[in-house]
Amino acid sequence: MSGVVKNNLLLMILISLIMMSSLRGLTSLYYVSVVFISAYLFLLGIKRPIKTGLHATVFYIFLMYSLLVIVWSALYMESWEFLPGVPRLLLMPIIVLILFSRVRSEAQVEGLLKVILICYIFAALTVIYQILFGSISWFAPQFMRAGMDRYASILGSLTIYGAIVGYALLLLYAGFSYLKNNVIRVAFFLILIGGAVFSLSKAGAVMVALSLI
Repeated sequence: MSGVVKNNLLLMILISLIMMSSLRGLTSLYYVSVVFISAYLFLLGIKRPIKTGLHATVFYIFLMYSLLVIVWSALYMESWEFLPGVPRLLLMPIIVLILFSRVRSEAQVEGLLKVILICYIFAALTVIYQILFGSISWFAPQFMRAGMDRYASILGSLTIYGAIVGYALLLLYAGFSYLKNNVIRVAFFLILIGGAVFSLSKAGAVMVALSLI
């Protein structure tokens, strides 16, 4: 396996793990895998030139602000309770730095978007599965809404799927090469809509509507 293929594969695995954050409830190896792959790709990216341009500058400003928030919390909080939030705060900026250094072509971008779409579809299936067969023990706890059970997806908390389903539909409409088959496209569309309906999310209804405009 060539270095490029290996790095692309690791990047796809990392994105999948971050997307499907409920896996942390299944095994502590989830955290080990995320940290190891992130550190490996980040260290490889140090050798690359620093990304420049407007978007990169805006990101660096955000990164500096995030670090300032951490320092501010360390100076002014009366305990160390802020420490568990530091990895969560820095995870996505680190992922962006990794993407800056490792993604060099439109083919890589399309590949990552395909991975994200697959994660969204799988998340919808996990919601539908729980409606049919009951809750998954290592997912976030379900709650009631209007007398019906409301289930989380493999993406994480109860509210996440409804908030992202619009993006999933936009990716579906994007017309990737492997989605030219109308039967597959319709099947994925119904799965995503089914997940939105069964998630009992008002945000999901809004996001579906906005994606269709």
